[in-house]
Amino acid sequence: MEAKDTLKPMARNLLLDTSTVNIGSVFANGNLYRVPEFQRDYSWQEENWEDLWNDLTEVHESGSTHYFGAIVLQSTAADRFTVIDGQQRLATVSLLALAVLDRIRTLVDRGVNADENKLRYELLFSQFIGSRDPASLRASSKLTLNKTDDGFYQHFMVQFRQPINPRRLEPSERRMWEAFKYFQQKLVAQFGEQPDGEHLADFLATTVARRLMFIQILVEDELSAYTVFETLNARGTALTASDLLKNYLFSLAAESRLDLEHVQHEWRQIAELVPATDLSGFLRHFLNSSQSYVRSERLFKEIKASVSNRQQVFAFLERLHKAADLYAALDDPEDQFWLDRPDAVPHIRALKLFGVTQYRPLALAWNERHAAQDLERILRICEIVSFRFNVIARRNTQELERAYNQAAIEVSAGRATRPRDVFELLKPVYVSDEEFSRSFGFYPLGLRPKKIQSYTLSRLEAHLRGDKFDADLIGATIEHILPENPSQEWLRIAWREAKDRPSSKRSMPVVRLR
Repeated sequence: MEAKDTLKPMARNLLLDTSTVNIGSVFANGNLYRVPEFQRDYSWQEENWEDLWNDLTEVHESGSTHYFGAIVLQSTAADRFTVIDGQQRLATVSLLALAVLDRIRTLVDRGVNADENKLRYELLFSQFIGSRDPASLRASSKLTLNKTDDGFYQHFMVQFRQPINPRRLEPSERRMWEAFKYFQQKLVAQFGEQPDGEHLADFLATTVARRLMFIQILVEDELSAYTVFETLNARGTALTASDLLKNYLFSLAAESRLDLEHVQHEWRQIAELVPATDLSGFLRHFLNSSQSYVRSERLFKEIKASVSNRQQVFAFLERLHKAADLYAALDDPEDQFWLDRPDAVPHIRALKLFGVTQYRPLALAWNERHAAQDLERILRICEIVSFRFNVIARRNTQELERAYNQAAIEVSAGRATRPRDVFELLKPVYVSDEEFSRSFGFYPLGLRPKKIQSYTLSRLEAHLRGDKFDADLIGATIEHILPENPSQEWLRIAWREAKDRPSSKRSMPVVRLR
């Protein structure tokens, strides 16, 4: 299928050009490519490198071509482009090229056809990587990565310098270094410890450069770029809602350098509170704290509909930052957020123990509306509802998620102003005493994790004693009357003794709180 057919639903006036190109034409045309500093760090891992390598070896053997996805570029000058999408692929191909060049460089150092291999090295370096300063002989790369990764890429990878201690590298730097080492190992396996420089050069100059194909999309401005970005995401590329939102917000602020820096600073602070892997979940919970239930696939469209100018961007990020502060604390009972709210800590521990997150839109809504006043009581209600619903009754969590969403909307709208109001709103998912008793009677407590056992027994004891009882604080342990991992010999003896014992004296293993 041609590129123009692929992009048929996209507005034509957004695009300067779409074409099918090979990786060689991308790197060999003298252009310079810059990844915006706010783009995500290098994130490909071994499964991605392996997929690329397997595709390349198949292409190398068959002589066919391989489609490697789309790259979206914004033209900023005659030979300068901003990489809107495709930085992971471009960076990985660059690391592969560096691995091939390093193998050829090794041949030169060993004196193996030194003149020919030196010429191959210089030609391929110029084509794929960049040029060298004639005075310092330091390399200058055609590709500039983001703010986090570019220093390591330029000063170590492009210069063929080995980091002193790879363990101390930042995660994305370590992934780049590991990608380089991965491709080195694959090249040794493919071409041997003493490869022929001609074969290595042919692999890079022909297989990689000519048979690895992209759809190249050129756009005229930043807003067009992010609209294309969104369209590609809808077509299944590996972009998250948080990626789309970040770049959309930046595009709205891009008219003013000062505004853009402010928005970037706000986003970095939010990203420091909420890990990248949790950002999309956080955005969904944030959105569901004030409006009707939104699924993950509609996150970006819903936010985009309500944020359309710079002023709205600032207001949105201010709300998001405040929510991120609490959201990070909901995942960490030791977070400083709880220093002034110590009574909430047992409830945070419990909710984390249950592995539930459905309550978070409600907590976010209450915190935004009431500045954390009575937040401990709200969390206590969520703990009780979740223990009955999730842990004991084990009912469908979609029902619970929608109930929390409705309660959050009422809180956000100012119609539920007291914890009692919230509890009334959650009554539909509050498991009744009758259902709880029936479910608890069949609950396989002895097969559950020890912390769940300890929590359940501690709450029972607290009820019987009429006081508070926090198993995490007193160090309660579970004593098993029978061994947890009995040997076969133990089981044979126990079974023989059980058969010989009168039926009236037979009993099940028990757990006892010590």
